[in-house]
Amino acid sequence: PAVAQGAGQVDVAAAVRRVVRADVASVGFGRIAWTGADRPDATATVTYRNDGASAVTLDLAAAAAADGSPGAALTVSPSRLTVPARGTASTVLRLDPDRTPGGAYTGQLVATSGEGSVHVPIGFAVDGETVAVTVHATARDGRAPGAFSQAQLWNLDTGELHREIVGADPAVLRVAPGRYALMVYAFTADSGDWPRELTVLGDPELTVRGDRTLRFDARTASEIRVRTPEDAQVRDVIIAWQRVVGEKSIVTGFGLNPRITTRFFAAPTQAVTTGSFEFTSHVELAEPPLTATAPGLVLTPAQVHNTPAFDGRRRLPVIDGDRSLSGARGAAVLLRASSGEPADARLAAAQAAGAALVLLHSGDDVYFEPWTEGAGVPAYGLQHDAAQALLRRLADRRPATLEVTATPQSPYTYQLLLPERGRIPASLTYDTRRLPMATVETQVHDLGAGAPANEGRYAITPTALAAYSAFRVIPTPLRRTDHLTTGRPGAEVTWRQEASADLSGWFPNGTMSGLPRTYRAGERARDVWFSALTRPAIPAVTPAYAYGAPANRAHDALRIAIPQFATGTTTQYGWLSGGDTAQLTLHRDGVLVGSTTASTAQFTVPSGAAGYRLRLDVSRDQPWWTTSTETSSTWTFRSARPTTGVAVLPLLQLDYAIDTDLRNTIDADRGYALVIRPGHQPGASGPAVVTRAEVSYDGGVTWLTVTRRHGDTFSVPGASGDGFATLRVSARDRDGNTLDQTIVRAWRVDVDRR
Repeated sequence: PAVAQGAGQVDVAAAVRRVVRADVASVGFGRIAWTGADRPDATATVTYRNDGASAVTLDLAAAAAADGSPGAALTVSPSRLTVPARGTASTVLRLDPDRTPGGAYTGQLVATSGEGSVHVPIGFAVDGETVAVTVHATARDGRAPGAFSQAQLWNLDTGELHREIVGADPAVLRVAPGRYALMVYAFTADSGDWPRELTVLGDPELTVRGDRTLRFDARTASEIRVRTPEDAQVRDVIIAWQRVVGEKSIVTGFGLNPRITTRFFAAPTQAVTTGSFEFTSHVELAEPPLTATAPGLVLTPAQVHNTPAFDGRRRLPVIDGDRSLSGARGAAVLLRASSGEPADARLAAAQAAGAALVLLHSGDDVYFEPWTEGAGVPAYGLQHDAAQALLRRLADRRPATLEVTATPQSPYTYQLLLPERGRIPASLTYDTRRLPMATVETQVHDLGAGAPANEGRYAITPTALAAYSAFRVIPTPLRRTDHLTTGRPGAEVTWRQEASADLSGWFPNGTMSGLPRTYRAGERARDVWFSALTRPAIPAVTPAYAYGAPANRAHDALRIAIPQFATGTTTQYGWLSGGDTAQLTLHRDGVLVGSTTASTAQFTVPSGAAGYRLRLDVSRDQPWWTTSTETSSTWTFRSARPTTGVAVLPLLQLDYAIDTDLRNTIDADRGYALVIRPGHQPGASGPAVVTRAEVSYDGGVTWLTVTRRHGDTFSVPGASGDGFATLRVSARDRDGNTLDQTIVRAWRVDVDRR
């Protein structure tokens, strides 16, 4: 339609020569609402100017259409105009909205003469008959829903979404009669209007024939609960619903911060009979960073940004620091602070008094987010109820002692995608011991700077319209056990992880993407990020031949897309980041075809068979990336125009594996093992063999032979001192295609000098 792509192509030469033109570029009537009474016609005057030396007669016609509509009731009067030489003449375009079916219309007013035609685009929307759907909602505390609460009404036949805020006043949605899905997000808010609880309510299959009033009560909903064998706290939540009917679909949801919105509910619905409906919870849990317990009391306060983390396990007395800081040494100090002001002075005083831990709270029953520009004492924020419980103990002069257990980085996570299909059930309690789960041992290596990274996993099912993910900052190096839902046969969950090595700028750098994969229930897997031996390689992604993945030839075009950074097993890959350099060069029978610094390229070549040399040089000189800092890869292969379709190029590929520690370092006092597995890029196959492998510990001045032990396992000679190993390997297949690959500073070496 014209509203999406414009009025069409313009013949500039013809437009310049034409002597008659309209005074407007387009005509728009806007949106004409349904009133329930007769609506006046909408009109627009269009004036034509004739710059020629003789009069021109124009025949005028107008038409506009909408999806599923026979056309708009448009007229042009007069329908024939004579425009005098160097003069003007006008016509009136008229729309009768009551004779026009509802819809969004686009069309044209066409003026035709002997010399051609002049087109003026037309656009407008007409509301057909509408009725009022009035939605009332009650939050879980019996009051009106708080901020962000809304009613969403989606038409099953047209795919049109209507949404309105629902709160103290109901949401009133004016829609055409028809079939709808109505879902309500009702937040229970505190006195500061912070959304503390979310409830999803609604009817995913609702027929609207006339005005309707619907009432929803969040107190009828069930809580979404997850039970785990280990102590686990929710740290990320996404709640969403989706509806699919024929070719129409919608997915909508909220990503929530569990520090603010702490509980989640949904009310049961009837099963749909038309199309499909899914209600999905994506929940990630981990060991609480800090737990403080006393008889009858369990606290899980949140760490204040810009303060050190408390670590370990200690028994701490509690004092009210607002009364006095005497006795603060080695104690947990309770201090009052304001969300709107930095707590720097209060924290500095507590630190000077020797506090082991500071628990900040506000005196108001609202969500509390303390902040500081920096402090040297561990500080955590307590919400109102928890702080009041401690203060009551102190006021009663009962000794208050907390057993404090802190693990700044959880050694485990539970990452759960929990779709409910067809309806929202009455029970939303999930026990990971009864769900199909896989276990992934995750390692994140430190690339040299000891800086934090970030990571997240996307999860999607075969019927889902969107993948769900939450990203978080993590320290490096890291070992962690991740428990993932696998889904059930026919409805498996596909997981795809991403991680970025550098967070120092506005945008992450050094981002690596994992291959999408499913897991079997009970499966145990291993995932290693930012490992040694990173080099250009083509991962086994879904083919996108037009973009060069895998590298291929179509007719006389060689299309190349090789990620410059891929792990040794090619299960994770990344592209250039800011500051990186790369040069991709192609020769044909020794003659340069072309060169580019881009990540992808298309080279046009003659049709005949020839020998090609493709070279990719990559450099990443960054403090956060200290291994595999430079690579040089040269492929040779033969290619000719394929007889039909696309031919995958026979590019060799080398996979590597070496058993380093989490800092990409290996003990090199004596020889050690290196796996080099020759093969081809995805889509090409055939036997290949390593013809040469060498290592250098002095930056390429001296090379030592890497010898084969057995199969794909090689023996690397030991080093004489600490530093880095540079590796170069050559391989060949039976057709004579080759790969020469050099990886500078491929891994660190450590030599015990005892």
